[in-house]
Formats: sequence, structure tokens, C-alpha cells
Amino acid sequence: MAYDKDKIAKELTETALGKAYHGNALYVAQGIPVITEDDKWVLQRWLDGSQVASDTWRLQELAMRIECDA
Repeated sequence: MAYDKDKIAKELTETALGKAYHGNALYVAQGIPVITEDDKWVLQRWLDGSQVASDTWRLQELAMRIECDA
């Protein structure tokens, strides 16, 4: 399976739900055009382990936005 936006969105969702940790998806997502500066801060918090409770929902919303943009 190619590492496309659908796969990145799936891995971000899995990360947000605590099913797995996909650091590469968090890192790669920062370069996707639909990502805002605020989104980048959310991704960075997940990358360095400093995420807050609301980041769970924000990461899921971000994954949906990426998937819809694919």
C-alpha cells in the first residue's frame, strides 16, 4: 500500500485513538497543504509527547480533513 493521504489519515486516526503510534504520519502530515500553523502545533505536541486532551479530537479532525482532501 502506498503512503498516500488516505494512509496518513488512517494512521493519524489510529494515533489519536491510542491504537498505535505513527510518528512518521505525524511528521509527514506537517507538509500537506491543508495543514495550518495551528495544526502543525498539534502534530508537534503529538511528536514530542506533550499533547493535551483536546489534541485527541483535533488530530481526528485533522485526519478527516486530510482524507477529504485526497
